Amino acid sequence: RIGGGWGTDTSLRAELSWHHRNFFGGARHADVSLRYSGLGASLRPTFTEPYFLGTQAQLRISPAYLLEKQKGYDARRILFDVRLKRRLTEHWKIRLGYRFDRDDVYSVEQEASGADDLPEGVSITTGPLIGLIRSTVDNPLNAHSGTTLDLRAETSVSALGSDQDFIRYTVNARGFFEFFSTVIASRVLVGTIQPIANTQSDDVPLVERFYSGGSSSMRGVGYRELGPKD
Repeated sequence: RIGGGWGTDTSLRAELSWHHRNFFGGARHADVSLRYSGLGASLRPTFTEPYFLGTQAQLRISPAYLLEKQKGYDARRILFDVRLKRRLTEHWKIRLGYRFDRDDVYSVEQEASGADDLPEGVSITTGPLIGLIRSTVDNPLNAHSGTTLDLRAETSVSALGSDQDFIRYTVNARGFFEFFSTVIASRVLVGTIQPIANTQSDDVPLVERFYSGGSSSMRGVGYRELGPKD
């Protein structure tokens, strides 16, 4: 797949990707994507094993290299993410995982840091994550009714090699209902980051914080322009 375009958020953008829906048989899924835009570039291979060890658990492995060009800072990021998802009941699934991020933040603007000591340099964020998913949508690929609820807790633990200790909680809810021939879709995302141990709020890396505004979060508002400017 090859594509390109232009948007008010990203300026010019381009994508080159390869997908295989039956990688080495067994409905295994593999893909590699290379993307470029005014916000940076990324290289991300992904492998999904739908029946891990012959069970109903789905294993997903996704390393990545990101080059971010944000308004307040630039960053070079190396990520490794592994997740295991399994159905518990008809409507509930559990997600377990582990992530490792190496982030090199540079060119930080004073207004973006909120502190005299600019949070530049290399930082490591690593730790387990857990999530619960509840879905009652009638068709995951073409929903007309139902709701989804995604509860997630991601940790950064110094005992495992992280530079800071914190937990990020997010709640992502979606709802669909049909009104005559139109499907009304809604979404609410709520999150908080809780520093723990000796970590302070200003110590949380810039790349881990919450930002809002733009086509993928709040349409009608400029990219990362919603909320405090500092």
